[in-house]
Amino acid sequence: MVDSPKKPLNPAQLRRWMEAIAPGFSVSRNPARETDRHILVPILALVVSLIALIGILSLPPRHARAIATQKAFVVSTESKINIAAPDMRLIKTKPFVRPVVLEKSANLPKPVNDNPAAPMSRARHGPAIALIIDDIGPSVPLSRQALALPFPVTYAILPYARMAANFAAMAKKRNDDILVHLPMEPRGLQNPGPGALLRALPARENRRRMRAALDKIPGAIGVNNHMGSRFTTCARCLAPLMGDLHARGLGFVDSLTTGHSHAAQEARRADVVTLSRDVFLDDSDRPEAIKRQMHLAAQLARQKGVAIVIAHPRKNTLAALHDWQDELAAQGIEMIKISTLFAQEGHAHQIRNTKIAALD
Repeated sequence: MVDSPKKPLNPAQLRRWMEAIAPGFSVSRNPARETDRHILVPILALVVSLIALIGILSLPPRHARAIATQKAFVVSTESKINIAAPDMRLIKTKPFVRPVVLEKSANLPKPVNDNPAAPMSRARHGPAIALIIDDIGPSVPLSRQALALPFPVTYAILPYARMAANFAAMAKKRNDDILVHLPMEPRGLQNPGPGALLRALPARENRRRMRAALDKIPGAIGVNNHMGSRFTTCARCLAPLMGDLHARGLGFVDSLTTGHSHAAQEARRADVVTLSRDVFLDDSDRPEAIKRQMHLAAQLARQKGVAIVIAHPRKNTLAALHDWQDELAAQGIEMIKISTLFAQEGHAHQIRNTKIAALD
């Protein structure tokens, strides 16, 4: 059913209504009635409002709802700040890149030569891989399995492990190299273990902690860092420690748990023979991921002459490593100990110092 439109009121009807509601009202322009007009103006406004209200109420229900909705929208909009929040999907920005903070995590890109004054050491007989197995000690069964691998391995032993000295003796019996896996302060909430080197400690205390760690693992030829993504960025913290390593004739391997490490730089300043990790083998414990890293290590060895690889005593890692020497030998790649690279780097260091002295 279609609603019939309302007919507008004609002037004669409006005048009769006004005279009935407000006696004495007149539309005459008689000056004598001008004073009364000031009184009747508010009444007229009220009457007009009533007429408008009657008109709204007489509208069909859907029209009334539409008007009420419009009024509610205006009121709600005016009650808020008239500034719309930007639609972030329409704003083109560069994606947020989280700072690299890694503790034995994804492999960080390592330059082919991070110090022009220190050329990369080369294996004497073709490409080679030096394998370091970190975290020896806490898991006795897995540590024993790691110490049974049938090829040259460098074992980085945690000094706080109960059987640290025993594992060091087992490695020496195999004629393998030993490093002190020195706990250092990481970024984040990971716990590096007791006796860790911390940025907040005075240099005297950090030196004492390092000496205590070295004394627990006899026969070590050097040190590498356990965690340390925060500590190794502090050149001031590293300098006195490198001086102590130089006095003991020990080398340093930077595990590169951060891309901002100053460890190699401070080691060279103290005349400490230093090397840096190329590949973390088992960031992921998945066998296929470990195999990919093994292929990467072989590729880097062929490109650079030598690759330094770090792995851990884990079930899948040890299973993948068992036949690695044969696989590498088929590619013409030799497995060597870290002491071989220390000796080559030390020899290169002596040559550089001789050349510098000659120039002076």
